[in-house]
Amino acid sequence: MAQSVRVELVRIKQSGEAVGVVQQILTGITLAVSNTATASGSRPVAPNVSIDKRGVCYRLTAITNPVFVTWGENPTATLANSMQLVPGLPEVIYVLHGDRLSFIAEAP
Repeated sequence: MAQSVRVELVRIKQSGEAVGVVQQILTGITLAVSNTATASGSRPVAPNVSIDKRGVCYRLTAITNPVFVTWGENPTATLANSMQLVPGLPEVIYVLHGDRLSFIAEAP
């Protein structure tokens, strides 16, 4: 079964101590994920947009099967160094401008 992940650039609503409510979706793509880490030239890059001076938030949602993600200057995802995304349970991560995302899936 093909594995995929939805990647959305989001704005987070911050009011008092309530943080983490998605306020606005700015863009979104669905990426196919295989058991080979996302190649360097294909990794999504955090854009320099006016959400935050230092970084942006992504909402990541595994679509069909678990997917693993890591991020940084030029990361390579492995099953050991990455955060697992459970299908249907969105995760919001904060990354710095220019950071790249790397995805990998377990072999079927």
